[in-house]
Amino acid sequence: MPTNNPEYSRRYRLLHRDRIRVRRQAYLAEQADRIRERKRAYNATHQEEIRATSKAYLQKNAERERKRKHEYHKAHPEVARRSWFNRRAKLRGAGGSFSIADERRVFGLQKGCCWWCGEKLADTYHRDHRVPLSRGGRNDASNVVLSCGPCNLSKAKRLPEEWCGRLL
Repeated sequence: MPTNNPEYSRRYRLLHRDRIRVRRQAYLAEQADRIRERKRAYNATHQEEIRATSKAYLQKNAERERKRKHEYHKAHPEVARRSWFNRRAKLRGAGGSFSIADERRVFGLQKGCCWWCGEKLADTYHRDHRVPLSRGGRNDASNVVLSCGPCNLSKAKRLPEEWCGRLL
């Protein structure tokens, strides 16, 4: 059995593909914790290298990644809205984040009604900051309510006390 012969190795892999796959899966399952820890250690010590490789890949494949992201956001509009919402808050320097789980919880607490006027919310409701980001409000579940478009747009950058909508 010539084990250093590349042709022999190629033929062996072709003939025993299923057997090799089963053996590999068993090894990966058995060593999952060790492999995960080794990857964590590598990532921790090679952050700059990983960042540079990732940046180079994104630059080389910018158009493909833009299309992939566009398709994903088209298929998952709630993720796109949340991403935009959190990015806007981050650019304004507001702390916190508001997840889809937070949004669902707030929707349930509000019983599907606008926070300000009490009308039933349509599918295209708005996320409104009680204390606007421009006035020092945070982007977390304690400061975000769900409202109908007319209430959110008329409230604009005002505090609840300055606006004639429902008071807290």
